[in-house]
Amino acid sequence: MDLISTDVTKLLDKMSTDDTLVLEDKEIEHHFPINNDEELNSFELFLSEDKNHNKFIQYVSRLGGSTLPEAVRRAMERVISDDLIQNYSWLGQKGKQNFGVLIMAQGMKDGIKRNKILQKSVTEASIECCMRNWMRHAKDRINKRSKKAAVIR
Repeated sequence: MDLISTDVTKLLDKMSTDDTLVLEDKEIEHHFPINNDEELNSFELFLSEDKNHNKFIQYVSRLGGSTLPEAVRRAMERVISDDLIQNYSWLGQKGKQNFGVLIMAQGMKDGIKRNKILQKSVTEASIECCMRNWMRHAKDRINKRSKKAAVIR
């Protein structure tokens, strides 16, 4: 009888934790995708609180991905629109805004580093390289979607 009681208690604890994660994800997800500088500034302000920053890191870590490029793609496409990211570069070069200094960028890197599959094999530099690559191709993705939409019409 004690064994069943222990199992039921463990199951209830897990369900409670799962419900909490869903609520935390919804609290973060309602910000996405970020489409303009005003929304980005608002989200940066939100992330300036440690508890929100930690929730964002946890959220990104749960997005998954079995390879580093996939994990970066899943995070970037979920969080920020191509229309906005095309105006940014990692260091703010070529007349673009600096993405690398954003709290969100650091949170994404920290979340990807916590990906259970990638945890031991990724470095901050490799994550930044993948994020830079993702950003570099934003305009191509926008053009591809536009051509696809034109064909459908």
